Amino acid sequence: MIENGNQRGRGAIAPTLTIAVVGAGYVGVVANALLLAQHHTVTVVDINPQRVAQLQARQNPVADALADEFLQRPDLRLHASTDAAAALANADVVFNL
Repeated sequence: MIENGNQRGRGAIAPTLTIAVVGAGYVGVVANALLLAQHHTVTVVDINPQRVAQLQARQNPVADALADEFLQRPDLRLHASTDAAAALANADVVFNL
């Protein structure tokens, strides 16, 4: 069965979600990498505009090899913003890290 562009049922492809992650520190960036590995669309929200700019440029603001690897992938669905209201309004799921 196909529902919203995602196959459901036995051997199904997991649905992709739009996820907002509040916090672009070490825990937030690593969580983003793990969520991106599952092909979700992730918006990172942080009050630090420098961290947001780094993520928008696909630069890792923390020292973590897993996050480094995922930030270099061309198929990322990663967005970064200081606008929490917009990110939360468009999210299926919110993580406050």
